[in-house]
Amino acid sequence: MNVTKSPASRVLQTVVPAAGLSRTETIAAVLGTDPISSGVAFSEGFALDTRYVNPEIEVIATHHPGDPSIAFKDPNWGAATARQAWDQKTGSNANA
Repeated sequence: MNVTKSPASRVLQTVVPAAGLSRTETIAAVLGTDPISSGVAFSEGFALDTRYVNPEIEVIATHHPGDPSIAFKDPNWGAATARQAWDQKTGSNANA
């Protein structure tokens, strides 16, 4: 098995830079729907791995509220949710 292709490795490849580069001690994840078990596992793994790298970091994880058939086909929701997480932490408005 190629470790660099495993789901856990992909999470760590995302988490380590994000947790290490955060100037606000916060990172956000915009995710698929809750009912998908792999999405929940990724979300929980993302949060645990992030806190392993930086125990003080806050993780904002938001799952798509819609049906799984549209969760990964809704870029407008993804962009708006990412902006909302940014605004929530920085107190600014990314649209301004």
